[in-house]
Amino acid sequence: MAQSFRGAVHSVKLAKAEKARGRRVLVFVQGTDKRDITRRLKGLLAAEGLQSAVLKSHTTSAENREAWVENRLKEGLDVLICHPRVVQIGLDLIAFPTLTYFQVELSVFTLRQASRRSWRSRREAPGQGCEPGVSRNGSGHHAGAHR
Repeated sequence: MAQSFRGAVHSVKLAKAEKARGRRVLVFVQGTDKRDITRRLKGLLAAEGLQSAVLKSHTTSAENREAWVENRLKEGLDVLICHPRVVQIGLDLIAFPTLTYFQVELSVFTLRQASRRSWRSRREAPGQGCEPGVSRNGSGHHAGAHR
């Protein structure tokens, strides 16, 4: 649990620093079902004055996800929290130039697809490389080994 807490602290610090720079953050997490950590992460972000939203597969239909995100942006969203599989295909997330992985996705294909949602040639702000979060089981090393 200590590693998980360090990952949350890293995500919160990164989000605060990026907000100070006028940038939004997209946080990818694995634990969104049985071991759902999104509520805790959202609470830690709120305690630091950051507005966050959690996008899950059941939050809205796939066709309406982009509009859902756009509505959250209009409300002042600073941080979007989601599982990489929810956004891996067909979602434009250029409003989030900074990506971080609270927990690393084991599928390199999904990892790459999800990270591309935030990158487009028409982006005005430069993107920031994926900051490493903390993986409870060392899966970051494991995923890299499958390339």
